Amino acid sequence: ASTRDGEQIAVHEAFKGLFPSISIGTVNSPGTLDGGDVLFTGKHMFVGLSNRTNKEGFNQISKFFSDIPSMSVSIPSNILHLKCIVSAFDDNTLVVADIEYGRKLVEIISKHYSGVYQFVLVPDIPASNVVRIGNSVLIQDGFPNSQSILQTLADKHSVKVVALQMSEMIKADGSLTCGSILF
Repeated sequence: ASTRDGEQIAVHEAFKGLFPSISIGTVNSPGTLDGGDVLFTGKHMFVGLSNRTNKEGFNQISKFFSDIPSMSVSIPSNILHLKCIVSAFDDNTLVVADIEYGRKLVEIISKHYSGVYQFVLVPDIPASNVVRIGNSVLIQDGFPNSQSILQTLADKHSVKVVALQMSEMIKADGSLTCGSILF
């Protein structure tokens, strides 16, 4: 979003200070890329082409991470980001919102990477955004039907569920991954 122009400089400088020995890439104009549109599963990188991420941004990040198989997927204009409707529970399991485009995304990924991923569909869109940290998975509280499905998934993998109250973040179109920087 244009309201965020310039923040990439501050973020770049902060990361350069924290990690002086790593190479930090930059997406240059006319490319645009928003972190909410980038999902790295541990095996592949999926990039949503949305109102905030364009094909040129995808091309640039794909070149920077040339050793990671990448694919872009078009995101409908009524969905802010890719990770609004899909996130990674682990390297093999994706949590997907059980909406028309979520189901279409399952078909697209399954066709491109046949047999690689298992998909868990949740009925609540915000609940499809989870963050896995070690042996725990952070989920958004307040969605009991989705929480039940995610608890079953977590139990199957001996993972602890931590439900966080995210109602204020959701009001601003935010979610768990929006407030997370994982190393």
